[in-house]
Amino acid sequence: MTQDGAGAVSITAPRTISTTSDAVNFLKAVTLTGGASGLVSIDTRVSGTGGDITFQNTLDASTAAPASETLTLNAGSAGNILFTGAVGATGANGRLGAITIPNAHDVTESAGLTAASLTQSAGTGTTTLNGAVNTNTATGVHLTGTTQTVNAGLTTTGNGPVTFTNAGLLTLNGDLIADGAVTQDGAGAVSITAPRTISTTSDAVNFLKAVTLTGGASGLVSIDTRVSGTGGDITFQNTLDASTAAPASETLT
Repeated sequence: MTQDGAGAVSITAPRTISTTSDAVNFLKAVTLTGGASGLVSIDTRVSGTGGDITFQNTLDASTAAPASETLTLNAGSAGNILFTGAVGATGANGRLGAITIPNAHDVTESAGLTAASLTQSAGTGTTTLNGAVNTNTATGVHLTGTTQTVNAGLTTTGNGPVTFTNAGLLTLNGDLIADGAVTQDGAGAVSITAPRTISTTSDAVNFLKAVTLTGGASGLVSIDTRVSGTGGDITFQNTLDASTAAPASETLT
């Protein structure tokens, strides 16, 4: 399914778009309408292994939070999901409700994502967050997949946690500001590029697998769990190393 005209798109929820492993592509700005009861579902793996889902422009809700429209995108194990424009950031009512990705190969967010929550349940390729991510509910951000890369700030409010369940390498190139716990519980290792800050409001920060700091002598990694309250636990359950030889090794606070 392809939208390639010069005009914008309005999708009234509840609504389903499905294909038999064929791509769904929107060229112009998409707005979801229908309010809190409105789920827009795009599913490209009705048969086969899935097809690409692409938004080449902005994607927004029309109803103000917390009644914003929600979105589920299932591209299967072979389909990619690409957000080229900003998601949920246009206008007073732009923030989307919960964004759920049951499965995809690569997921790429290019220009920022503002939603109630962001959940990816499975991924066979690389999930890349290039723009700032902001959520405001207790679901927060939970990414499950293979390789995961965060290249910009990730902020949760509303008691929202941040969880990375990474089978491959998790690379943190952006700050994490969480109103809940920050947890890495996948089988893959972690690379944190300094200078970098991870902060919570008295919630725990926990890394299950090996962590390597990169960035050299100018790079300070700071983990602070007492932004408000009395603080939370900081746990490294595996090795913790610098990638740069002394005396230019990365530092940790």
